Amino acid sequence: MSIYDIVANILNLIQNKNYKTKDAISECFQIYNISKNDKDLIYKIVYTYLNHFAYIDYVLEVNLNLQEKNLSYFLLCSILILKRYLKKNITLKEYENILFQSYYNDSINRQVKQDFYNLISQEKLISNELSLNRRLSIYYNYPINLIRYIKRVFTPDVVKKLLMAKDQTKPYFAINTIKAKIQDYENDPRFVLIKNKNELLQDLAMIQLEQPIRASQMEDLKQGKIFPLDLSVAKVLDDIKYHPFDDVILMTATTGNITSYLKIFASKNVGKMTAVFLRDVDLSRSKSLYNRLGIDVESILLKDISHLEADVERQSKDVVFVNLDNSSIGMMKRRKEVLLNLDLSKLQEENLQNIYKTLDEGYNLVKDNGRLVYMTKSFFEFETKNVIKKLLEKYKDLTLIKEKLILPYEYDCDGIYYAIMKRNAK
Repeated sequence: MSIYDIVANILNLIQNKNYKTKDAISECFQIYNISKNDKDLIYKIVYTYLNHFAYIDYVLEVNLNLQEKNLSYFLLCSILILKRYLKKNITLKEYENILFQSYYNDSINRQVKQDFYNLISQEKLISNELSLNRRLSIYYNYPINLIRYIKRVFTPDVVKKLLMAKDQTKPYFAINTIKAKIQDYENDPRFVLIKNKNELLQDLAMIQLEQPIRASQMEDLKQGKIFPLDLSVAKVLDDIKYHPFDDVILMTATTGNITSYLKIFASKNVGKMTAVFLRDVDLSRSKSLYNRLGIDVESILLKDISHLEADVERQSKDVVFVNLDNSSIGMMKRRKEVLLNLDLSKLQEENLQNIYKTLDEGYNLVKDNGRLVYMTKSFFEFETKNVIKKLLEKYKDLTLIKEKLILPYEYDCDGIYYAIMKRNAK
């Protein structure tokens, strides 16, 4: 079954059977065998279509007596095709061809957005009924509640950079120095080499893919010479003050990429690395990566993070990383699915309890004079600095060494927040 047929099924569940977007996508992903690249593309197409559908509905509602000849060609096509599509007289592929020609063609995509913006800027068409936030939401293809949030929290200059930043299209990789050398990639035309500033991590380096090559075609990846790791995460890991023989633990590991980076460093630094997993699928996927890289990581699988005491002694770790997905809004330039059904109040209600619970467990594992590191790919204050403020109020022996927010436009990588704390000896 083609990507377009799968998208058609998803949209049918959403529009005709009242499914929530995430539920519709999840159900189709369970039914069909879909690659990761195809999943990413499906997320992007579904999200874009839903935004366009919502806008078309709005224009029709506001301009019921408006003659179609006054609308732009793009909007005309959208209305006509949407009407026919809902009657099942047109395929999604035809819709794609007419409206976008090529989803990844930036010039066409920009023109489409410009058409939208020009249309809603015409006072005779929609008058002043459309708010500035709604215009920004349509123009930049972001949910309106996200627009409201960043305008409230950030300066106008930062808001502009956040909204206008290009999607991240060039992935990053870490070099596995157990199987390869940094020098192997210094003059490789496929990549740009990014060396570490941390003196203890001079033997490790990152590379960014410059050429349009699929991961399945990269022999370096298959052979375990390199592995995926976003630059934002590498910047966090490089900012820690490590010592020889450090005993490190990563709580709530998922892909195994962060663990692998830390393990390669620990091997060179005569240290120890442990990873805590909460899902079988994450552990299985990570073990596959470890085998490919030629590393051995002590792994713990738990159903609940509060059961960790049975496996790890209290105050036994030099560095404790608490890495939580939370909203993952920092990945908005790379993974459009984080924008689907974005409900800030619901996120706050669902995520905060888990964040504090995991940080409490992390605090219990840190030695005196050890470091507790909290990191999350988010710029929402309720998931970042507000969390750390409450944590420091609760544990008086914690001292904040550094906190930093990297926004998605700064290094052509994911946005991430991190806080490094030291547990003082009593």
